[in-house]
Amino acid sequence: MDYSNESTPLIASREDAVLPRHPSRRPFPRVQFGIIIMLLFSEPMAYCIIFPFLPQLVTDLGLTKGNPASTGYYVGIFESLFFVTQGISIFQWGRLSDRIGRRPVLTIGVLGLAASMFSFGLSTTFLGFILSRAIAGLLNGNSAVTKTMMGEITNDSNRARAFSMIPVTWTMGATLAPLIGGALQHPAERFPHLFGGIQFFITYPYFLPCAVGGTVSVLTWIVCIFCLKESNPVFVRKRTCASLEGSEPTQSARGIRSSMREIMVRPVLVSILNYGILANIHIAYYAVLSVFFAVPLSSHGLGLSPPIIGLAFSALGLVSGVSQVLWFPMLYRRLGGRRLFMCALLATWPLYAMMSIMHMIAVSSVERYGKMSNWVWVALAVMISCSAILDMGFSTIFMFVTAASPSPALLGTTNGAAQTLVSFGRVVGPLASTTLFSYSVEQKWAPGGYGGFLVLSSLTLVALGCASLLPTTPADWKQRAQAE
Repeated sequence: MDYSNESTPLIASREDAVLPRHPSRRPFPRVQFGIIIMLLFSEPMAYCIIFPFLPQLVTDLGLTKGNPASTGYYVGIFESLFFVTQGISIFQWGRLSDRIGRRPVLTIGVLGLAASMFSFGLSTTFLGFILSRAIAGLLNGNSAVTKTMMGEITNDSNRARAFSMIPVTWTMGATLAPLIGGALQHPAERFPHLFGGIQFFITYPYFLPCAVGGTVSVLTWIVCIFCLKESNPVFVRKRTCASLEGSEPTQSARGIRSSMREIMVRPVLVSILNYGILANIHIAYYAVLSVFFAVPLSSHGLGLSPPIIGLAFSALGLVSGVSQVLWFPMLYRRLGGRRLFMCALLATWPLYAMMSIMHMIAVSSVERYGKMSNWVWVALAVMISCSAILDMGFSTIFMFVTAASPSPALLGTTNGAAQTLVSFGRVVGPLASTTLFSYSVEQKWAPGGYGGFLVLSSLTLVALGCASLLPTTPADWKQRAQAE
């Protein structure tokens, strides 16, 4: 404020004081938001629909050569290959979306998902299945570009509401896809009155579930072709200062040459680091949880049947989705971005504690009464609630990554770099966590062999240290940049 001029008011005007804290509310773009949700939903449908029948597929291909113990090795290849190939290509897709627009990249990505699903269902050899899985990751940069587009069509007044739906959508797809995959595989055997006389479904027993996943992607592609609008500010002809938060692009669409050097700034690096850590903690937890549910009590699990496991994961997805919609925007407003993100990280401690408690209760009740006590299900309910809090961390960190981008023209590159780190982390996380769980049980780390849970819980301390580097709210990234 200029004090040399006596005409300058000593107190800023009401408009100047309020606008930075309370951005003008932008009408919520319901149609475009709905299309983005469809794009987000198509990815877990393609990724997760094969999980229920992967072990049977490995056996049908004769890969194990009569040794069931080697099944997990080949299943791991299928599960990780998607993220390996996605990690290789997704940064380039993000950069390309800065150059040619979001819409072309998204339509290519969802069409690639459809092609990979139909190809997977029509494959009969190990090489064919592997190539189909690789195509799904290589041609799909949508997980980064959809977040970029969501950040561009919203502002601070409605961004929390929009980003809260990202983990909800993934959870819905990841819950529904395995149910479809398990129900529709080998239809000639499972539904002989409908498909028993059709040789096609005998030759290609996994085509039907893959066709469902592929059809979802095809329908999404059609909607994108006719209804999706470009959101890259460089390509939008009619734009306002509000849509760019007061900035105006000066580069032409063909003049953008984004590089890693341009996004190697502290806000981007800190946000991406925290995103990567959260993604690793999250997928490590879910990988251990799936093993914990399935292995017998003697191996420090619960020994639940597949239908019960499916119901548990469905309940987890339902509670997480409802919590995101009902509670996340309110908690974000009250706690702020950094505090809510830290609360999400802290939820991992009761999560792993509940696993140990559930196992101890189950062992004690089986020894005494010959069946598991109802207290096991009470502990499971507590664990599901904590899982919903953990999922809120994603909605929060997505907004930090979006706000950290040096400029709107580099938002695609920023999200591409973030998703690259996450994709490679999702390859390492499950393998490391499940190996640690098994090894701790075999070596009996800590009383009862729960040392693996202790090690995984201790990683939260590192995550909290990194989270402390975040500003109070995502908007503070921009304020710091302007101050500098």
